[in-house]
Amino acid sequence: MLHKNGARRAALICAAVTLGLAIPATAAHAAPTASAAAASSTQNLTPPKPVSGLLASESEDGIWIHWDENYANPWDRFPTVDKNVKSFELYRADDNGEPFKHIATLPGESGDRGFVDAEIKRNRYAVYYVTTVDIAGNESEASDTATGTPMMRITRETPDTPQGLKAKNVSGAVELSWTTDPYGTLASKYLVYRYDKDRLNPTLVFETDATTYSDSRDLKPGASYTYRVVGVSSKGEEGRRSDAAQITVPQS
Repeated sequence: MLHKNGARRAALICAAVTLGLAIPATAAHAAPTASAAAASSTQNLTPPKPVSGLLASESEDGIWIHWDENYANPWDRFPTVDKNVKSFELYRADDNGEPFKHIATLPGESGDRGFVDAEIKRNRYAVYYVTTVDIAGNESEASDTATGTPMMRITRETPDTPQGLKAKNVSGAVELSWTTDPYGTLASKYLVYRYDKDRLNPTLVFETDATTYSDSRDLKPGASYTYRVVGVSSKGEEGRRSDAAQITVPQS
């Protein structure tokens, strides 16, 4: 009798698997199927492909990070959902010099192909990349990076953008000068940023209340540097960064 019951239970489990029905826990524990054992031993270890076409666009709410959508045909209004994708993982590094860190998870089944980063501060730029995670837990390589800056909300307290930034070599230093509108919203101080070729993020090299600055900090002969200046109000609100000024330090 026990032998007959065991055979009947195994037959029920096989039928449930064939029809795609849920198997009761007691039945599953009583007689695991050969297909289940095979699936566990042949788990997919191949990572998925990273997303393509990553962009970081200006937005009043922050930075909108989005990438290519996979449409079944040109007339589809919604992207197709890859059932093998479990999630998209978003990483960010901003211009405070910190390394990349994870900031968001987008479920794969939702079909979302974008995220608004509202935490990035105004007038700060950030670099992003995305990875894809499949249902087996494999994570893809990092996508290409994208850089963005949130749209600036202009207020009466926002200082005017420094104009006419110039850079020239003088006695082993880089002399910077810029102008501002005397009838505009003046800054209480200026921040001078330097972009080194071998660094991802710019370096804040000086704060000044003047419209000139002489930079001699760790300059390398023959190296090229790019500078930008931003005004800061008495309330600590930054304006837009100036246009860039590039210069090459002469060989000694």
